[in-house]
Amino acid sequence: MNTPACIALLDDDIALCDFMRKVAEKAGYRTIMVHDGRELATLLVAQPVLLVLDLAMAHMDGIEVIRQLAAVQYPGRLVLVSGHSAAMLQSAKLLAELQGLRVAGVLTKPMRAESLLALLQAPEPAALRAQAQPELNRDDLSRGILNNELVMHYQPQVRLDDGAWSGVGALARVP
Repeated sequence: MNTPACIALLDDDIALCDFMRKVAEKAGYRTIMVHDGRELATLLVAQPVLLVLDLAMAHMDGIEVIRQLAAVQYPGRLVLVSGHSAAMLQSAKLLAELQGLRVAGVLTKPMRAESLLALLQAPEPAALRAQAQPELNRDDLSRGILNNELVMHYQPQVRLDDGAWSGVGALARVP
């Protein structure tokens, strides 16, 4: 019999941690919980496939935990949780991704069981991309350029420290 995958819960709100534990265990996962970011090593020993992380904790905030996860090259996925602004969640998500971490999603407090369950059970983004789009090859790209079929998408690049624009990213797609 296979051992269920482990989900780690790191949140200083004991009641919310217990709620998330119940949702995860009902879905068939094992769980490990700690309520202080300084206990991160305890969580990582369990080799969780996914870590649910509160960004606002008393002794060590979620941003510091993200840095430590990146330093040890945490291979699992990450779900970021906060009762603060959506902008803070998105900034933390970007920071985690830039640090090489795999972010499964973000949740705002208070959360619904269905929202947490959807992130716990979501397939890997790479698997979704592989299903959604065939691989682009050199001939497709050449055809797109010759036929003027490229569709450009632009996104501003913003510095996290002061919110100022620092550049623009561009993505070219071939329909």
